[in-house]
Amino acid sequence: LSYIFTYLVGKIGAYIVGFSILFLGISFSFEISLFTIKDRFEKVVTDTVRTIEEKKREIRGKKEKEKKQKVKEEVRVKIKEKEKEKVKKEYEIPPIDLLNKVPEVKELPKIEDGKRILEEVFKNFGIGASVKDVNVGPGVILYEIELLPGVKTSQIFGIERDIALALSAQRVRIISPLPGKSRIGIEIPRHSGETVYLREVIESDEFKNTKFLLPIAIGKKVTGEIVIDDLSRMPHLLIAGATGSGKSVFIHSLIMSLLFKLTPRELKFIMIDPKVVELPVYNGIEHLLHPVITEVKEGQAALNWAIGQMERRLKLFGESEVRDIVEYNRKRKDEKVPYIVIVIDELADLMSMARDKIEKSITRLSQMSRAAGIHLVLSTQRPSVNVITGVIKANLPARIAFQVISKVDSRTILDTHGAEMLLGKGDMLYLSPGSAKPERIQGCYVSLDEVKRVVSFIKKESGEVSRIEFKKKEEERGISKGARDELFLEAAEFVLRTQKASTSLLQRRFSIGYQRAANLIDALYEEGIVGEELGPTKGREVLKDITYLEELKKKYGS
Repeated sequence: LSYIFTYLVGKIGAYIVGFSILFLGISFSFEISLFTIKDRFEKVVTDTVRTIEEKKREIRGKKEKEKKQKVKEEVRVKIKEKEKEKVKKEYEIPPIDLLNKVPEVKELPKIEDGKRILEEVFKNFGIGASVKDVNVGPGVILYEIELLPGVKTSQIFGIERDIALALSAQRVRIISPLPGKSRIGIEIPRHSGETVYLREVIESDEFKNTKFLLPIAIGKKVTGEIVIDDLSRMPHLLIAGATGSGKSVFIHSLIMSLLFKLTPRELKFIMIDPKVVELPVYNGIEHLLHPVITEVKEGQAALNWAIGQMERRLKLFGESEVRDIVEYNRKRKDEKVPYIVIVIDELADLMSMARDKIEKSITRLSQMSRAAGIHLVLSTQRPSVNVITGVIKANLPARIAFQVISKVDSRTILDTHGAEMLLGKGDMLYLSPGSAKPERIQGCYVSLDEVKRVVSFIKKESGEVSRIEFKKKEEERGISKGARDELFLEAAEFVLRTQKASTSLLQRRFSIGYQRAANLIDALYEEGIVGEELGPTKGREVLKDITYLEELKKKYGS
C-alpha cells in the first residue's frame, strides 16, 4: 500500500502527507490546534531572531566602543606629542651665567674716623648734635645725626662746606629730616665706591620671588637694601641725567631685568633711539615689535600706532567686561595680550623735530595706557622745560635723576634740588610714585658685553620674529599692514571656507601671536570679509563666501 501511495504522490508528497497526519493526530490527542502550534513556532522563531539581533548589536556596540577608544587614544598620543614639541620649542629665560660673576666685596671703609671728625666739627661750631648711626652704602656713607632740643636744622645746613672740608669730601648732601625718623642725614661720598652689579640684584631673593608684573632692578639703597620696583604700577618712568652719569647703563639694566623675567608672549618692546648709539644692540630679539627706530618721523608713527593699539585694547576689555589687562589675561588665558614697553632713549631729539605732536602722543598714552598694558620709559640728557614739559611731567609720577649740571635741571626733573650733587656712575635720586621725597640709590651696572651675550642667547631661542611696520607707505596706497602679511591670503581662505573669524581662532590655526592675528583680523575687516565683533566670545560675522577668494588672489597675488 505504501508503495502504491508513494508511486501516486511521489516521495516528497508522501513525507508531506505523513507529517500532516502526524500533526493532526497530535492535535486530536492533546487537544492542541494547528494555529496554536503555528503561534508557538513563530514565537520561538521570533525570540531566536531577536536574541541573534541583540547579540549582533552588542557585538557591534562593543566594536564601536573599542574603535572610539582607539581613536581617543590616538588623539591623546598626538596631543602629548604636540605638547612635547611645544615644550621643546618653549622660550627659555636667559641663564644668569651670561652675566659676569660678582667680585668679592672689598674691605669696608673705616667709619669711626668720620664719626669722630663730624662730632668735633659740631663741637667747634657750638652745635648740640651727635652721630647716632652710620650706614655704609655702595657709593656714600650716611651719618644719622640727632640734634639736642633747641638746635635748629638750619645750623647744620650753615656749616655744610665746613663738614665737606673736614672730611675731605668733594660734595656733601644733607637730608632733613630722614624719612620716618627724627634725625638729619649727612651723606659723604666714599673714596672708593662699590659697584652694584645687575647679576647681584637678579640673583637676589627679592627679585626671584617678586610678584611684580614688570619687575625692574633699580639698585641698592644707602643701607645696602636691594631696590626693585614694578613698572606696571608706576606706570611710566622719566629718566634724566648728564653725559656719563649712568643713565644709559640704567636703561640697559631696566631692559635686561624684563628680559630675564618675561617671555616674548608676555612682553613686547618698541625702542626709539634717534642717536643710534645704545639700543640697536637689541635688534633681532623676538620681544621687539619692530627693529629699533632711529628716525624721528618713524618714532612719531610708532607712538600713533601705540595710541591705536591702546584704544583697541580698551574697547576689547570693555566688551569682555574687565577693567584692565590683568583681569583680561586672567579671564582669557588662551588669548592673553602682551605688555608693551616703549623705550625712548633721547626724548629731546624727538621734541626738537615735532614737539607738539610728540607731546600730544605722550600725554595721551601716559593718561590712558596703563589699563591697556602699555608703559612708557622716557630718557633725556637735556632736562629742560622745553623737553620735559609740565604736561609730560604731570603724567609721569615715577622719575629718576642721575647727576645733572645745575639745580635748575634737578628741579625740572624732581621738583627739588639735589641731583646736581650726585657723583655720577649710577648714583641716582629715585622718586617713586606717591613718595614726597626722592631716595638716593646706587644704580645697577651691566656691561655692553653682557648685554650682547644675553641678546645673542635670546636670538637663538627666538621663534618667528614678526614685525609691525609703523611707516605706512603701502597703507598710503590703500593696503593695510595686515594685508601685507604673508599669511593674509591663507587667513582669508580659512575664514571664507569655515565662515568663522576671531583673533584666537587665527592664533590657534596658524600658531601665531596675538598681535599678528589681530592685524590679520583688522585687514579682513578693512577688506569687507568680516564685520564688527559680535561679542567678547562670539568672534566676527563673515560677510563673504569662498567665491570671493579669486578676487582677493587677483588683487594681492596668489
